[in-house]
Amino acid sequence: MPDETITVENEQITADADFVRGSSGASIASTESTGRSARAVVLFELIDGPTSARAISDGTSLSTGQASQALNDLENRDIVELLVSEDGSGESIFGVLPRGEKAAVNLEK
Repeated sequence: MPDETITVENEQITADADFVRGSSGASIASTESTGRSARAVVLFELIDGPTSARAISDGTSLSTGQASQALNDLENRDIVELLVSEDGSGESIFGVLPRGEKAAVNLEK
């Protein structure tokens, strides 16, 4: 029974990593400098700590719109979560969930 649980969890982590990587059949822009999908860029930015779409776009080659779309995609997949609907500047702040941390580790393999 425990082996079955581990297998199911490993399959979920692999599926999440494929989704983040952009291998899920959905087309998502990749950044020229890293070759990573927008979802992967956003996920790795969130690994460093909670942030907003604007802050991600300021620190990467993604536009705010691309970062927002990637955040929405990742939130819908329960890889990241909305922590604060709006901070003092009117921006939504997102953080990575444990599921996202596991996907990030899988992406780095």
